[in-house]
Amino acid sequence: MPTGFFLIFGVVLFFIIFAAVRLAVEPLIQNNQITSLKSDLSFLNDIGVLENKEYKSIKRTVEKKQENENKQKQIDKYSVILEELKEEGIISEEAYEDKINKLETYYLGD
Repeated sequence: MPTGFFLIFGVVLFFIIFAAVRLAVEPLIQNNQITSLKSDLSFLNDIGVLENKEYKSIKRTVEKKQENENKQKQIDKYSVILEELKEEGIISEEAYEDKINKLETYYLGD
C-alpha cells in the first residue's frame, strides 16, 4: 500500500479521536467551572468578604441558573426527537405542538 494512504488514514484517525475526546471532556470542564464558582463563593464567605445572607442568596441564584440550564437542555433534547417524529409523519403537527407543550409544562411548570 502506498505511503500516502497511511498518512491520510493517520490524519483522519487523529481528527476522529480528537473530536471524540473533546466532546467527552467539554461537559466535565463546564461542570468544573460551576464547582469552582461555588468553591470561590464559599471561600469569600469564609474569610468574611460575603455575609451569610449574601452567600446564601448568591448560591441559590447560581444553583437555580444551573437547574434552569439543565432543564432547557432536556427540553431541547426531547424537542429534537419530537421534531424528527413530526418530520417522519409519525405524529401530526397538532400532536407535536401538544407534546411540546406537555414537555415544557413538565420541566418549566406553567
